[in-house]
Amino acid sequence: MNTDKQPLLLELTDAMAGGREIALTVAGFDVRGQVSLEGAQLHLAGRDGTVTADRLIITNVTVMGHGVRVGGQALEAANATVSWGAHGLQLRATRVLGRALQVIGDHEPFDGTVVLEGITLTELAVAGNEVQLEQLSVATAKADVAVPARDGGATEPEAATGRSRAMLDKLLDVLDRLTGHVNVDLGLDLTVPVIGRRRATHEFRIPIDAGTIDYRQLEDNLSTLEDSLLDFSVRDEGLVLEVGIPFLPTRGKGKPIVTWSLDEADTALAHDKRVRLSVLTRPNLPSKADKGENPDEAETDDKSSPVSVRKAHAAALDVKLAVAPAESFLVRSVGILELAGDVTYAADESPEGTLRGVAQNVELGAIDAGRVSFAGLRLGAATNVELALQGTKPVRAKLVAENLDVHQLHVAPRSVEERRDASRTAGTASDGAGSGHSHVPHARAK
Repeated sequence: MNTDKQPLLLELTDAMAGGREIALTVAGFDVRGQVSLEGAQLHLAGRDGTVTADRLIITNVTVMGHGVRVGGQALEAANATVSWGAHGLQLRATRVLGRALQVIGDHEPFDGTVVLEGITLTELAVAGNEVQLEQLSVATAKADVAVPARDGGATEPEAATGRSRAMLDKLLDVLDRLTGHVNVDLGLDLTVPVIGRRRATHEFRIPIDAGTIDYRQLEDNLSTLEDSLLDFSVRDEGLVLEVGIPFLPTRGKGKPIVTWSLDEADTALAHDKRVRLSVLTRPNLPSKADKGENPDEAETDDKSSPVSVRKAHAAALDVKLAVAPAESFLVRSVGILELAGDVTYAADESPEGTLRGVAQNVELGAIDAGRVSFAGLRLGAATNVELALQGTKPVRAKLVAENLDVHQLHVAPRSVEERRDASRTAGTASDGAGSGHSHVPHARAK
């Protein structure tokens, strides 16, 4: 007699189901809602199963877990396939539509509320903790969230540090395509040699044309004493910021503070009193020998700098910029970027400040931020942008974004190496935390 147990086999085709309650747990998230299926097919083979449907509708959607709550009226998926078994949970759909979703976070790294309206997901594929989308479109997004605090003592993994540096280099490329202006009244309270303390307000009015500024006009924006001491000059070694003798014509003969190397084109530009902003990001500081100091002195000199900033106040900030189009850059174009507000740095306090802004017609190229990457992003407008500050530290952000499109979005699970780094940082052994940072994209995808 054959006593081998055969796995359960079940096939249903062209089935209909309406208003069925579901309650399941996916990667630590509890998912609930009412499911309706049209043109459904069910295949069960033991513990493996697959459901396909021409149309899948989930109403009264709630997703809870990991300090995040998601609620929505309805999600509708076309050509949906859900499978489970030895290969884990997998989900595919050619198109997912959602009228509105509200995402609420109770603690870091997400603390606040985001409301998404008019959501479209194209070619969605979920496999375990990995999510891929051909396109994510959101008609309107409203956010009011806390800005996560950075742990000054924590060290980033080497790979993350390398990505951050590469990202910064790509962002600096945008400087050569900037046009607009930066206006600010910068008040400085300094501790300085001889006189002890210096307070002054520098009224900077800086027009930017095709990524260049007039450095002599920048010099003239300094207050009277600083303007009389500091000069820009063009020398054989490049553009030099130097200290001269007050109220005497010493330009070109002063003591160099900073030098910027110039190629042939930049040298010609400098003779016309202009310099590229991207050049100014690559300063050369003089060596101890250049400054007349003993080069054999230990580099770890405990003496403090003779100049220190007690307080800096950026008042009446008025920034209006545009970025000229270029396909091969991280920032492909920006139609308008405006910033206004007040920011204060103080050595012994953290005064409140606020920045307000607007952005229109923003287009980004490919970004790889580790577990999250995409091939391109377009934003029609970001209005009512408000960033609350404590000193220079951002603490809360609000905005309304319209017509957001993200292309070829990929959210990957944490790698083994990242999980080990996180465990070492926390001082505990890894216990499956690798899935924790990929849960929120699951909630969004549904």
